[in-house]
Amino acid sequence: MTGRTPQELLDEPAVPRAYAELIETLWHLNSSSGGEGISYREIDSYMRCTGAILHPWECEALVKLATVIQHAMVEQRRGTE
Repeated sequence: MTGRTPQELLDEPAVPRAYAELIETLWHLNSSSGGEGISYREIDSYMRCTGAILHPWECEALVKLATVIQHAMVEQRRGTE
């Protein structure tokens, strides 16, 4: 590692703030679930505990993205066995 950001990452367009916040929420919820996926119940609890307000489409996106991540992790584990 050089401590420098590769040029190809610097050239990427900025992620819109709304999506960046959604991704941050995804990582928070996914890490607290141990990578086992995210349920609507967990999202509801997160919103009540943090005061976050998520639209229905955002909740659906979080559940679907967590499922994609979970499947990718399973496939990665299979590849290393």
